[in-house]
Amino acid sequence: MHKLTIFLIILVFTGFSQGFDQKPYPDKKEKPMEKQPDVVLKNAPLVSPLTIDFQIELGSKNKALKKIGEMIQRGKDQNDVKALLSAAIILFLEESNSGKKARITGKDILIMATEIAVQKKNPKDIIACATLWDDKFFGNDPAKAKELLK
Repeated sequence: MHKLTIFLIILVFTGFSQGFDQKPYPDKKEKPMEKQPDVVLKNAPLVSPLTIDFQIELGSKNKALKKIGEMIQRGKDQNDVKALLSAAIILFLEESNSGKKARITGKDILIMATEIAVQKKNPKDIIACATLWDDKFFGNDPAKAKELLK
């Protein structure tokens, strides 16, 4: 009987402890995420950006690279072209500075951002992508920039 009581107490406590991290009522301050249109990426990198240590791969001490994988993943998940373009610029600058490339490059992210902008048909995002494609330091492909602006 004593063993059964101990077993039930343990069972009850483990059951209660599993529910403590969940909020029974959502906070009124939290806003639900806006539903983004589904975008199918054809040229997305096969490697998850969360698995890459960009600092090591680029041989850089830039602390911004610690969070860039999360920034890329969030941009991809939320179809956020501006976040992806920001990550692409950081990667382009680090690639230029170090002379090295990571498994996911600035160009890979620029391609991903461009696909999302075109599929969403957002003129501001398309113009932002075209601007980066046209820049010699970033995309270095004026033909791609002209194609986007048609």
